[in-house]
Amino acid sequence: MKKLFIALKLILKGYSLPLILSLYRFGLLKSGFIFMDRGGRFELNEDKLLAVYQNLKFPIFSKERLSYSVYALEQLPAMSVQTVKEFQEKEDHFIVKFNDGTNIKFDLPDEFLDFWDILTEYKDANVSGKTVVDIGAYKGDSILLFSRMGAKNIIAFEPVQTFFLKAKKNAELNGILKDRLALFHNAVGGDVFGYEEHRLGNEKDVLISFEEFRSIIKKIGLTKEWVLKIDCEGCEFDFLKGDHLEILINDGLREIILEYHNDDRILEVLEKFKENSLKVLSIVKKEKDCGVLHAVSIL
Repeated sequence: MKKLFIALKLILKGYSLPLILSLYRFGLLKSGFIFMDRGGRFELNEDKLLAVYQNLKFPIFSKERLSYSVYALEQLPAMSVQTVKEFQEKEDHFIVKFNDGTNIKFDLPDEFLDFWDILTEYKDANVSGKTVVDIGAYKGDSILLFSRMGAKNIIAFEPVQTFFLKAKKNAELNGILKDRLALFHNAVGGDVFGYEEHRLGNEKDVLISFEEFRSIIKKIGLTKEWVLKIDCEGCEFDFLKGDHLEILINDGLREIILEYHNDDRILEVLEKFKENSLKVLSIVKKEKDCGVLHAVSIL
């Protein structure tokens, strides 16, 4: 009865039927299962921006640089007051000082919101002392987060040159580029939708196959149990083809954070996870046809 109530609630909130049926089929609509609604994303006007940031009692970031999801901004005041001690804008970078005495440096202040955004999605990942393989490093927000969460080392891939250079700079600012990070300017997989124009328009953007990807991460060195994060605008399905997932699990993959695109294919993802003894712990619904699955191995 509780599952039917949750399913009805999700239908009324506008979630797709294939997603709801998949969750129902795999028994995920139950008490204790985390299903977070991120809401829609849209550009914020200046009045809304100022209203949110005035609640922070911290210096307001440069307004022209800010345009982010309502969810991230509305969560920021309450969470920041508990966690963040101070914001400092320097001449060539931006510093966030946390209450635990640590700090993170960003090239631009708006990149802190990217960091905060993924914190809500990845905060339960168990990466301490482990290798994290990061597919789709973007501007380095996930690299900085995993480093802060205690990852032993990070192997990251980012195909878009602008983002790759930004990730490199943010990693350098925080002293982890040579220390714990191997960063590659590559796309991974086969059909990576959304990045074709970058790949074709810049010869430095190199697409590598699944086999090359696996060779790279094994050569660099994996901890006995490692974590895979995939946020690559569609290439996530390349990792579910054939026996790819089984091969990675045999290599020591024990936890996966996967952003999926296309609610209609969620059943395919859950089936593949079940086949490979991966238990889904949570789904963060980001927007229409997009969400983040967090799963762990039960082997």
